[in-house]
Amino acid sequence: LTTEQDLAQLFQTTAGFHRLRFQLNTEGLPICFVDFDSEVNSSAARDHFQSFVVHQSPLRIEFAKQKMKRFGSDDSGLGDFASAHLSH
Repeated sequence: LTTEQDLAQLFQTTAGFHRLRFQLNTEGLPICFVDFDSEVNSSAARDHFQSFVVHQSPLRIEFAKQKMKRFGSDDSGLGDFASAHLSH
């Protein structure tokens, strides 16, 4: 099973990376939301890692529908996001 550490190591090498949030969906499969500083960097990460295989499962990457909120912040000044979903 893919872990938060696996995905952090992967995305931390990408330009504009800020943070990620890892969780399991209702089926127990991992979902990771990745915060980048710009749409250009999130697009580059998506293009680079699309179908990248982690523990024999390809990543399926798409833009998130909403931005992650930062603690103590409103929505102003937030970066763009790519959400990475593992498919089996």
